Amino acid sequence: MLVLAGIAVIVLGFLLRFNPLLVVTVAAGVTGWAAGLSPLAILATLGKAFNDVRYVSIIWIVLPVIGLLEHHGLQEQARRFVARFGRATAGRLLIAYLLFRQLTAAVGLMSIAGPAHTVRPLVAPMAEADLVGIERLLLGTDYSFPPADLAPLASLKAAGFSTAQIEEVSEGNVRRMFSRLR
Repeated sequence: MLVLAGIAVIVLGFLLRFNPLLVVTVAAGVTGWAAGLSPLAILATLGKAFNDVRYVSIIWIVLPVIGLLEHHGLQEQARRFVARFGRATAGRLLIAYLLFRQLTAAVGLMSIAGPAHTVRPLVAPMAEADLVGIERLLLGTDYSFPPADLAPLASLKAAGFSTAQIEEVSEGNVRRMFSRLR
């Protein structure tokens, strides 16, 4: 019965709003201790479970490949590729992406396109700028609330905004709207 103490740790940890990763790790430790496992056996079990689920070893292949691609001009190639689609708009991009997600899901490929919310930080600023004009956009963040964008200017840069547009959205438009607050 003591083996179920891990469940109590999880409930208590979540009620007290502790870090979920810390709560689950402590609960695993408590459960392992209650089951009579040594600390090394608990750690080995956690490591094996993490490796089995997360495919950690693939990182050692992906990271160097990304580094090499970046070194040899991946961003410039991507810009040239996207520039060829002159009629592409944020709306058309979203429609194509969501259609791709639906088609791949229909054939059973559920995780090929990643979570849908990962596209929003890149496409939403472009759509808003197209819809209302760059002179009407202001920069805001969800900082301190999950999911916080800790580098909002970098997100605008990644979304394809020029340096001048980023300056307008982050500072120029606000100064123009509130010119009396200098």
